[in-house]
Amino acid sequence: MPRGSARQLDVVEAREEDRTWKLTGEAEKSEGGEEMPAKWPRALMVGVLIAASVAPASAQSIKLRLADNLPPTHFLANFATRFFMEEVTKRTGGQVTFDYYPSEQLGKAADMLTLVQNGVTDIGLVTPAIISQKLSLSAIVEQPDTFTTSCEATLTYLKLGRSGFLEKHEFAANGVRLVLAYVNPPYQLYSGKREIRALSDLSGMKLRSPPGLLSIVVQKLGAVPVRTSTTETYEALSRGTVDGLLFPVPTVLSYDLQAHIKFYTEGLNFGSASNAYVISEAKWRSLPEGVRAALDEVGEAATRRGCEMTDADVAKSYAKFQELGIKKISFNDEERAKLKERLANVSEEWAKGVESRGKPAKAGLAAFAEAMKELRAK
Repeated sequence: MPRGSARQLDVVEAREEDRTWKLTGEAEKSEGGEEMPAKWPRALMVGVLIAASVAPASAQSIKLRLADNLPPTHFLANFATRFFMEEVTKRTGGQVTFDYYPSEQLGKAADMLTLVQNGVTDIGLVTPAIISQKLSLSAIVEQPDTFTTSCEATLTYLKLGRSGFLEKHEFAANGVRLVLAYVNPPYQLYSGKREIRALSDLSGMKLRSPPGLLSIVVQKLGAVPVRTSTTETYEALSRGTVDGLLFPVPTVLSYDLQAHIKFYTEGLNFGSASNAYVISEAKWRSLPEGVRAALDEVGEAATRRGCEMTDADVAKSYAKFQELGIKKISFNDEERAKLKERLANVSEEWAKGVESRGKPAKAGLAAFAEAMKELRAK
């Protein structure tokens, strides 16, 4: 099995400490509800019943299933996912624990939204780009040349997804809530064998890209978009099914793609892909208020932690490319101007296609621009 493909793993469970909950002063009583002796004074019996009715109940243990398509070595799993599960367990005093199913153990990435909606998993990682027919509006945070770091796009995504445009038009419309958000750092261009010195060198190249926004970008570059899942990319590169790809920098190393890449760009922005751990509204409403608060608060903390650590990892990844002898593609000023011109109307073309399906894409782009402006002003 290729190193970058999904690996079957044993379920990772958060371990819960054994706890005995006993209320101070609680009247002893058998589990079967053994009746009190009839000779007890009526007042005493009433007092015991009142005490039992107002005494706090012990917290019920809750085990949540969390599933994604990430290999266990993926930077997001290391930076955010495990942190989220561990911190929720700590925040709830061990009340909430998790069964973790990475590497598509519960289902394919393209099916994850349905798995959450149907209760097969309680929390699942959805990638809107690969199910753009259902989650098309998340692409407002993925547009080329609209952000410079993962955190800029990620924190804007969280805001719009929790209480803004995307909360209403994307997540609630599909019966789910955003728990943890992540947007990859700007995608770069990678070539397997062909050296790229000018945009004309991209003509006819087969570039891996998900459907939707990034397919438009690939076409603007003069290349041919080829759809493969993230877990299939290693095999596609090694077999020559694709000549290159648009991909986030740290993810190249997470999926061991560096052995099949000879050239890369640095500091450009060909777009991105958003990711969201979501929970169904039905499951959310079934949880105690304190647990919902913990999921919200830790989800935000994990979101910030994930994007901050990813942004720090970008420079390390570039350094690793240099160490491995992968050559940097350097466009001159003329080629950069051509690139900017080609990508200038990507957002407009994307919005037109989404609007034709009855979704408010233009309003979404405006909401993203305003939220980004507010973020940068802080």
